[in-house]
Amino acid sequence: MASINTFTIVGNVTKDVELRYTPSGTPAVTFTVAVDNVYYDRDGKKHEETDFIPSPPTASGPRTTPSF
Repeated sequence: MASINTFTIVGNVTKDVELRYTPSGTPAVTFTVAVDNVYYDRDGKKHEETDFIPSPPTASGPRTTPSF
């Protein structure tokens, strides 16, 4: 069986989830997740950054897309 790479993004949804339907009627959702990144440099200075990770349109339907 082929190997499947998976990853988990932990963060905050930054705006409303957009639900659209393809011409064939399949639901597709898009959303953006904000992830905080905190690190210290060599001098011990704290740096805080936020990365915004957009999701590509997911057309797999409601069975794999959680309700918000």
